[in-house]
Amino acid sequence: MIVTTVVAAGWFFPTATPRAQGAAHRAVHGSSTAVTQGSITTRGSVTNGAQAPIGTFPSQPPPTTLPTSGGFTVSGNSILQPNGQRYVPYGFVLEWCTPMPGLPCNAASPTIYQKISEAATYWHANTVRLQVSWEQLYGGPNGTVNTLYLSQLDREIQQANSLDMVAIITQQTEHLGGSIMPDSHSLTFWTFIANRYKSDPLVMFDLFNEPRLSALDVGGKDQLWSIWQNGGTVTGTTDGSDGTYVGMQTVVNTVRATGATNIVIAEGTGGDHDLSGLATHALTGPNIAYGTENSLRLLGNVPNYTQAQWAANFGIPSQTYPIMMEAFLGTPGTVDCDPNSPTVFPQLLSYLQANGLGMIYFTLDAGEGIVGTNLEQPTTFQGSQTLNCAAPQATNTVGPGQAIHDWFAANSTPIG
Repeated sequence: MIVTTVVAAGWFFPTATPRAQGAAHRAVHGSSTAVTQGSITTRGSVTNGAQAPIGTFPSQPPPTTLPTSGGFTVSGNSILQPNGQRYVPYGFVLEWCTPMPGLPCNAASPTIYQKISEAATYWHANTVRLQVSWEQLYGGPNGTVNTLYLSQLDREIQQANSLDMVAIITQQTEHLGGSIMPDSHSLTFWTFIANRYKSDPLVMFDLFNEPRLSALDVGGKDQLWSIWQNGGTVTGTTDGSDGTYVGMQTVVNTVRATGATNIVIAEGTGGDHDLSGLATHALTGPNIAYGTENSLRLLGNVPNYTQAQWAANFGIPSQTYPIMMEAFLGTPGTVDCDPNSPTVFPQLLSYLQANGLGMIYFTLDAGEGIVGTNLEQPTTFQGSQTLNCAAPQATNTVGPGQAIHDWFAANSTPIG
């Protein structure tokens, strides 16, 4: 194993702002905003030869208007809204319902537009996190931008913004076998995305989903954090992790080179479970936040359900840095599932609230946040002392959905 350190070195204007009747929207519990569905579009090719289903989208984008105030900013360990109030994310990771491995989608699954609508009106969310792949974005003829895929993203962002929600764009590489860390494709991706959305203050950029290079492949955690920060070339691994990676600082610099001042989010190492290296490898520049996916079980089936563990993993770092609690997952059929969830999950919510932290939950799919395909029927822990992690996810009814709904309703406020 050899590691070489490398030192970091036509726009769409989505007319999006806080809805005028935000409080009234959030008072609607039994109904949702209707989204007219258009026809299924054609499929674009992906560089690896697979087909990239584009999905369906509304026949017309929702009417929206732009914010009159400035963008979000980082101040100390907080993200501030344009009106100066602290932004705490309460929301969901949403993936396009396409037949990719691991996505529980079928013909009856709700569309992403229905999920965005219900996230705001029923679940009281103020944030949606959208997973966007380089392979599909550049799945047009001869590696060009797939305009149909891009149109879908535009409409999702417009819809979310019109409902007073922040839209976080995440570069996702897992489902189509992409890089395990930011690479040269990330720079192409973010140059395009940042230019397209840099004047929309309700869009944030999550630079790379779950950096997955292992400390075992590079000689330890410190070397891993060095590559995470500044990049490097890794060779001689036994698990296919060889590659040249550009580092999060280079990705930040690439975004800023476009003139974009949007909040950027850098996820931690270890598949977004580890923030321990921030003290010595924090990124430089304005408006930088950090992400972590701390479920009740971490990689390697390690329990993560005591206040001491939460403090070490994200509580203490959040006293210094703006921390985004991303993609909490813990449902049957996942490695994050913990049988003690009915008891421990409410304690986690109390800890997050006491420390000024929200949650972005994964996701509004069958057996995870909801029962079946009903976006207004949350899973629940009521009457359950333990969670059966071996239960079929598609028919599972036990989970944190109702607790999340109630917690969002009590604490989330529209973006203003």
